[in-house]
Amino acid sequence: MEDYIEIMDGNALLKISYEDMVKYHGRFNIGGVAIAYKAIKMAFSRLSPDRIPQREETGFFSGMSGSGVLDGAEMVLRARTRGTLAVDPALGAVNATAGGCRGRHQHLPAWQLFERLRCCPP
Repeated sequence: MEDYIEIMDGNALLKISYEDMVKYHGRFNIGGVAIAYKAIKMAFSRLSPDRIPQREETGFFSGMSGSGVLDGAEMVLRARTRGTLAVDPALGAVNATAGGCRGRHQHLPAWQLFERLRCCPP
């Protein structure tokens, strides 16, 4: 059984898999695509548990500005196209050097994501 995100685009039911998102984005920065896929899937299950959300009711607010995350949000939500995409690098900035990585990474804690990736009630 394939795992996918369900979203309504008008009257059309779309079923978008992680592989679909990778095809849209390309085989680079696929970690960001995975983050977008899991974040949207989790947010929909929390914010719209009883119905499939409509694209026009959604938006994406992130602390990550990487192309994988943004392309993932665009493919599923059309957030950039519809003007409902917002990026604020100040959200959740952490210094990753303590974990053995170098540099500064942006992340959005899950609880903030659930509040910021909104799906309006019916």
